[in-house]
Amino acid sequence: ISKSTNAGNSWSLMNGGNELNGSPSISMATSYQDEDILYVGTSPITTSASVFLTVNGGNSFTDITGNLPDRYPVDLAVDANNDSIIYVALSGFGTSHIYKSEDRGNNWIDIGNGLPDVPTSAVFIDPDFPSHIYVGNDIGVFVSTDGGVSWHDFRDGLPEVISVLDLTISPSNRKLRAATHGNGVYQVSLLDQPIHVNIPEIDLYIDDIQIFPNPSKNVFNVEFTSLVRQDLEVRIINSIGEIVYIDNINNHIGEYSNSINLENHSKGVYLLELDTDNGMINKKLILQ
Repeated sequence: ISKSTNAGNSWSLMNGGNELNGSPSISMATSYQDEDILYVGTSPITTSASVFLTVNGGNSFTDITGNLPDRYPVDLAVDANNDSIIYVALSGFGTSHIYKSEDRGNNWIDIGNGLPDVPTSAVFIDPDFPSHIYVGNDIGVFVSTDGGVSWHDFRDGLPEVISVLDLTISPSNRKLRAATHGNGVYQVSLLDQPIHVNIPEIDLYIDDIQIFPNPSKNVFNVEFTSLVRQDLEVRIINSIGEIVYIDNINNHIGEYSNSINLENHSKGVYLLELDTDNGMINKKLILQ
């Protein structure tokens, strides 16, 4: 591994010029806060695949592989707000493909449950909303908006089956860019944090909101009760901020029931917004 501290005018070897475990380095991720912190993944050539950490600018490295599966660690991502939090994407089959550590690799947490068992090449953490994790694999892009608890298809606008090799951000316009194998580069707007109104739903005079089934393959049934007479608007917004459904309900009191069919829209995560006279309620929809 070589390092430059002057924009590439000169380079120096890290770790005394030695390979970390006798195997090539294939992935790296640096801290956003500390230039001396670097995570490195190595391929399983002469030994098992490994992940290493330096906290002194590369003078020495510590093996932090721990309980990670013996698969190629093809990508690493550091939380922009906390360099103790590191994610690794693993290739191959038969194991989980995304792991997370919250303590610089002392302990690893499997957060890949719900992702397809296919080689995974990219992991990206939204610097503005670090609970939003994007993953690129051999069939497209997937996203978690809850820190890896659940995963959702994020392939809207991509070809039906496409191998995604890298993910990065265009900071100026908050676009996620995906480099693919043989199909060029695509971009899409990053998900924004839903607007959470710190008002109980009962204080908005809305009671017993139900959306079912959710996830759904086509139809979402939306039911709630307005406790007072008010003007309401139900909107459904896709992952790039487009309104795909709107229902204006004027001077309404009592029960509301509606079946909304999204079967002609792309699979993925949608946001249902219920706009009331006193504030807004947000609910996540998953179209499978």
